[in-house]
Amino acid sequence: MHDASGSKVLQDWIARAAARAPQKAWVIAAEDGRTVDYARLRDFTGRFAAWFARRGIGPNDRVVLLADNSIDQLLCYFGVMAAGATVCTVHVEMNRNQLGGILDRLNPKVIMYQ
Repeated sequence: MHDASGSKVLQDWIARAAARAPQKAWVIAAEDGRTVDYARLRDFTGRFAAWFARRGIGPNDRVVLLADNSIDQLLCYFGVMAAGATVCTVHVEMNRNQLGGILDRLNPKVIMYQ
């Protein structure tokens, strides 16, 4: 049986890391040095999970993320996982010609784009 325990584990881990060192960098962008600290990660994933919950999106629901590799994409990825949903990343430039078929096969509840 699948439950939301995986998302709970992730949310708890983020909350503990943010409580211990809220200003500590969680990720640093290689191209421009932009950072996201644990406090921002906690706040972002919490808002994301709440937004999905209000819309009835949760465990095993597919969420397509159309984005290039970036910090923003990574934040969204963790936000979807914190909600317990299944994140399906699709790199738009690489899959432009097959995008319609990919989305048909995935049958997502939500499509997010950068």
